[in-house]
Amino acid sequence: AGLFAIGEDSGVLTITAQDFEAGAFDATKEVTVQVCDGGNVGVGNCVTEAIVITIQNLNDSLPVITASSQNVNENATAVQTVTATDADNLLGLKFAISAGADAGLFAIGEDSGVLTITAQNFDTLVDNTLEVTVQVCDGGTVGAGNCDDEAIVITILDVDEAPVITAASQNVNENATAVQNVTAVDPESAALKFAISA
Repeated sequence: AGLFAIGEDSGVLTITAQDFEAGAFDATKEVTVQVCDGGNVGVGNCVTEAIVITIQNLNDSLPVITASSQNVNENATAVQTVTATDADNLLGLKFAISAGADAGLFAIGEDSGVLTITAQNFDTLVDNTLEVTVQVCDGGTVGAGNCDDEAIVITILDVDEAPVITAASQNVNENATAVQNVTAVDPESAALKFAISA
């Protein structure tokens, strides 16, 4: 009853604001109201009515997204799993790519938050830092309800890739010494040395 007040002349019943997300919360509140016909509170013929007020949870808390800038090896596709929390979480969280200069290179699982990138070859990149903004919304569909965004930078790292060799099996005439020119290309343009390994 201490949560409630009533206007003695108007009958307007009010309650101290209740926050559904504030700790252990009982959504059901009981109060007994009284009206008397004697001109003053508690004077004359009085009747009471016990009523139950149920506090409804609103989708009023902002979700909080957790994503961070990362280093990703060239030609990899996995980036990270973006996570989020929401105090109400009434309708479910949905993830999306919301912005970023390189947003078109990225995808995110709407329900899982798994962030992936189209494989990038470091040796052909003009800039190895890629910008993307990830978003989580609590309205049950992408972009609906309360949203939180996080801008992150993904840095593509160079990986020392093996050279590509070009050599073919072939027939050689007896008593000949020349076989073929074995060639190779290294993706990082490193100096190459040839040898017999087996």
